[in-house]
This record gives sequence, C-alpha cells and structure tokens, in this order.
Amino acid sequence: MATAEQSILDYTIRTMTEADIASVVNFYHELEVLEPLGHDITLAGFTARYHEPDNRYYTRLLAQLTNEDGSAGKLVGYGFILKRDDDDSAAMRLHVLPAWRNQGIASSIYQRLEQEARQQGASRMTSEPDERASLTPPFLAKRGFSVDHATWAMRLPANHPVPEAQVPDGYTFRNFQPGDEPTLRKVATESFAGFKDYFPNDTEQAVEETREPDYDPCRLTFAFAGDEVAGYCQAEVEAEEGKGWIDNLGVVPDHRRSGLGRALLLAGIAYLRQFVPIVLIGVEEYNDKAIRLYQSVGFEKQRGTVMMVKQLAENEMQ
Repeated sequence: MATAEQSILDYTIRTMTEADIASVVNFYHELEVLEPLGHDITLAGFTARYHEPDNRYYTRLLAQLTNEDGSAGKLVGYGFILKRDDDDSAAMRLHVLPAWRNQGIASSIYQRLEQEARQQGASRMTSEPDERASLTPPFLAKRGFSVDHATWAMRLPANHPVPEAQVPDGYTFRNFQPGDEPTLRKVATESFAGFKDYFPNDTEQAVEETREPDYDPCRLTFAFAGDEVAGYCQAEVEAEEGKGWIDNLGVVPDHRRSGLGRALLLAGIAYLRQFVPIVLIGVEEYNDKAIRLYQSVGFEKQRGTVMMVKQLAENEMQ
C-alpha cells in the first residue's frame, strides 16, 4: 500500500491517516450541502468504521490543496478502494467538491487508486455511483468502465408500522449458533445461485463476520423445514448513523411462494428496530418480485445506483 505523497500542480494526493478522520467527515458534510446524495456520514460513525478490522482492506486517498506558503490547505477530494485478500475485485468510490472538478483532481486520485488495485492483485474494479451523481458514470466510462446492472436502495420510514413475523406452517426459525458456518454457506449458495450479482466471496465475508468476538447472533435468522435449511435473513446495525440494513435475504428455490421470504424480512426488521429507527435494503432493478415484496411491507424506493465494472488487463493503465 503506497504511502508516499505525490504533488501535482497546486494540490497533493496522499494516503489518509487517522488524524484525517474529522476532515473527511467535514468534506462529506460540505459535499452533501452542495450536491445532496444522501451521504449520512457522522464523526462517530466514520470513526467506528475506521477502527473496524475490515479497515485494513481499504486504501484511502485525499486530494488536498497546497497553500501559497507550501502548507496543506483545504481537502477537496477523497477516494478509496476496498480490496479483500480473498476477492479479486477492488470496489472504488471517488468524490471531488464541485468547485474543484475538471481540473485533473479526480483523474489523479483515480490513477493512484487503479495503480493500488493492480498492485494488490485485483483483476477488476467496481464502482456504484448514485444515479443523481450525473458526472460520475461518464467519468468512469472514459476510463474503461461499463454498466453491469442497476440497484435500488429502499427505505422503510421510521413511523411505518409493520406486523409481527408469522412463521409459515412447516417451518421453524432460529438465530445463528457457533458451528452454523456450513449452514450459512449452503443456504446463501442455494438461494442466490443463478443471480448475476451473486459472488461466493460475499458469502465468505458474511461467514467471517460471524467469527468476530462482538458478533450478535440475533443478526442472522435461519428458516428450517425439518432439518433442512430453507432461507435466511442477515441484518446489520449502524447505530451511529441511526439506521440498519437488511444485508441478505434469501430463500432456497424449493421453498419459495410459501410466505417464508416475507416472514424472514419481518424478523429482520424487528431485530433492527430494537436499535435504530430507519431500515434500508438494496435490490437489483430487475428483481421485480423482491421489489413488490419490500413495497408490500412499506419500503419506498429512495435512490438508485448502477454497478460499473472495469476488467484490469495486464500492462494496461487508463
């Protein structure tokens, strides 16, 4: 991971450190005022994420103006890649304040991020620009990215009542227990086989989370038909942000159309609402059945993103 500073014109591209956390949060707040995209970033939330074990997989870069006296000035750009050891993809995000766009800053950050991705062994880069960030898709397209699919983020309002989960006849629910790792792999693989946006590494990351010392087993609910796992729902609380996510909701094909997906969804919502008022879920735009299910519970489409992908050919840099 590169740490050397690189000066270009009147700004510097450098690696973020812990001392920069407050500046990055302020950067997001300024960006949200100028270009509202729903960046719900708080100092407590960002600090907590920065100190999570997963932070070691991030490469975070800053673009900072250089004052006339040579000292570091205003933070005008921020970008990162997330590249785990067991994943050949590097997920990227990149932002520049509007007043400082079209001056080469975004290109400079991007070049460094792609270089980092290659050095870390990534075979492709991915990015999910918000549909309201109108400048980002063309920027990425010029650098070899293409649209893979689109996703909706859906939001359940805090004051929207939802019924209790009613477990369908013939099924039982229980939470994760130590030793359930093979069960999680099995149900995730069988539930999402055939979905173009499913990657086995996502399941392995979920399994790794269950091994963390502070993992709450109530985050993960399994559905069983006898001894056979039939579905699951995995939730994640972002307490500092006042929201929670239904990370994964899957039902094995033979057990669909039984009301199991709805019951698991309601169980996940009930868990999250113990801690946070807002519940969110992501869904691909082509998954009409899932969208109708979420809307029937009260979820509303909040914003859309597109997944853009670039294959990193050897010895090719754009």
